[in-house]
Amino acid sequence: MTRVVAVVQARMSSSRFSGKMLARLGNKTLLEWVLTRVCDAKRLDQVVLATSTSPDDDKLADAASGFKVKIL
Repeated sequence: MTRVVAVVQARMSSSRFSGKMLARLGNKTLLEWVLTRVCDAKRLDQVVLATSTSPDDDKLADAASGFKVKIL
């Protein structure tokens, strides 16, 4: 059986908008908006948050801990 996995790539560093994924967009962070929509997809078997090993990106892992995602 084929598994369908969505990979969300995110990191805190950026040359144009550092910390963008934790910036607020209305009442949620951008990461919360993305993960909420992706996790609602009906045909996905798994959602993965892919980030770097930079200590700054630990904030993303913390923010994603309330979602059913695997963090790599």
